Amino acid sequence: MGNPNSGKTTLFNLLTGLNQKTANYPGVTVTVKTGLMKIWNPGSGVRETIEITDLPGIYSPEPISEDERQAIAPILRLSASPDKSDTLILFVADTCNPSRSLHLFFFIRSLGFKTVLLLNMAFMAKEKGIVPDLKKIRKDLPGVPVIVSERSRGKTAHLIRETLRNFGVVASASETKTIPYDAFILEASKKEKEWFEFKTADKNARFRKQADRVIMHPAWGPLIFAGIVFLIFQSLFTLSAYPMDWIDGLMSKLATASAERLPENELSGLFTNGLIPGITGILIFIPQIAFLFLFIAIMEESGYLSRVTFLADHFMRKFGLNGKSLIPFAGGAACAVPAILSARTIANRRERLITILITPWVSCSARLPVFVTFTALFVPEGFTGPLSTRGLVLAAFYVCGIIFVFLGAAILNRLLKKEKDNSFFLMEFPEYRWPSAKTIIWEVWDKVNDFVINAGKIILAISILLYVLASYGPASDIQTLRQEFAESHPEEKPENLAEFQAKKLEISFAGKIGKTIEPVIRPLGFDWKIGIGLITSFAAPEVFVGTMNTLYGIESTNKGEKLAQVLASQKDAETGRKRFDAATCVSLMVFFLLAMQCMSTFAVVKRETGSLKTALFQLLLMTCAAYLASFACYQLLS
Repeated sequence: MGNPNSGKTTLFNLLTGLNQKTANYPGVTVTVKTGLMKIWNPGSGVRETIEITDLPGIYSPEPISEDERQAIAPILRLSASPDKSDTLILFVADTCNPSRSLHLFFFIRSLGFKTVLLLNMAFMAKEKGIVPDLKKIRKDLPGVPVIVSERSRGKTAHLIRETLRNFGVVASASETKTIPYDAFILEASKKEKEWFEFKTADKNARFRKQADRVIMHPAWGPLIFAGIVFLIFQSLFTLSAYPMDWIDGLMSKLATASAERLPENELSGLFTNGLIPGITGILIFIPQIAFLFLFIAIMEESGYLSRVTFLADHFMRKFGLNGKSLIPFAGGAACAVPAILSARTIANRRERLITILITPWVSCSARLPVFVTFTALFVPEGFTGPLSTRGLVLAAFYVCGIIFVFLGAAILNRLLKKEKDNSFFLMEFPEYRWPSAKTIIWEVWDKVNDFVINAGKIILAISILLYVLASYGPASDIQTLRQEFAESHPEEKPENLAEFQAKKLEISFAGKIGKTIEPVIRPLGFDWKIGIGLITSFAAPEVFVGTMNTLYGIESTNKGEKLAQVLASQKDAETGRKRFDAATCVSLMVFFLLAMQCMSTFAVVKRETGSLKTALFQLLLMTCAAYLASFACYQLLS
């Protein structure tokens, strides 16, 4: 345990081999994480398994937010337990801010736990002129091993293992003392002067001060942030175009080859017409997802994100929010589930509730496949000046999502009863640092891998179910359709005709489900196929593109044809107009922009608020907003 942003989770990952999220700002770890580590016990002579728990960072044992309550609760519970002797606390102190870490360390030690003190980020402290007197510290802390971190994280993890091995799990705990907490603050201030030498000022202090003047300037700061976000969306189309085309071409060749070489049976049909189109709908977007996470990781690791959070506090308070609400909003660009969990750092319950309710309106990476696919259908490829036209449109949709975030916050701020106590904003500014290439690559790989695996599992299951529902229907209806085509096209096998496949899909079980809900969604410009996609995508938004791939893959006789080409060629049976014209594409994108369409988000909101009514209210609010906005867009543009 230790203060926020002191490097606890990085060490936890090194010791356990896990990969919990880390970043260069406080409040990343908001839940208790547990892992296992193998260590040789010299006392028993065997290799033992030690359970390691990573607690959220806290500044004091008096919690003011949900993440701090989760951190201190197990410590206080264990301190009164006879099993306390089985617990050892590795206290991670930020050497750059010794007094802030030490008063919490003295409090924990007074509870009687076996304790190891790690002076973390010592190399950074040395650059700032802060040097610990290890001889004095160890003399004043008898029975407490003191470790100084190395620049190499691997060496630091080795030092920790060696210390635990030599310390032994049989070491005795210290005596519990009842001391007023204020005494620990005084003791920390005294020991800071005795234990640490403060030399010349940090040579990088001038750079930090000048950078903060620009980045946190009330006028320049927001413009810089807007410019960064704008460049991110431009890159999502320009930088990722080539790898996307390569993946699309590869999957098209695979679909064509499987259709030509595999025998015609139900299993090969499932593989060619169900699984390949569904998985293609996810794999093709890996480059854009990777670039999105790359830029987010750079902002986090460099120390920039926490400064934007501070800059946003004054503006956000007008909407009943807190500057710390920006962290969930930034996380929401990746996924709403961890973003909502990160709202635990907000101490004020009302501000936290508003943040939770509106965070899903920040467009997550799961919506990106929908936006990219349908932007490409109605926006011609090209540039407006030096900028990608499609990138401009994509950025505009994200801006619309942000507008709805603050519009929703303003409405909820008026509806929810205000608390008597005013909230405050307190956040530590981390050091500026060059992002570690290894850390960023690992972060991008982990997020993309998580996106593909989690989405892949859902798509695999839905693709199989959808293929079955779309391939079969009432036996009498299918038989009648076969007879009609046998009479009208005696020289052709019905399965080889695109018209037969389209009619078969329409009378299938999936088609009947879509036809049932079509009257409700027809005013939005959606047909029954889109309706099926809306149903399946409630599992996860990215499933929608996979569903479209599967449905049109079953219908098409050209198995290598790309989804964009198939959708662009579709005609409305009633009007003869393009099925996916600008009005329909914009309407569909707006619907996905504002609708929840994610059962995982619904579940985590219920858990975090402890109220099913609140989760249902959010679902109803977002669905109604999506329906009305989508209806307005379609009626205006058609």
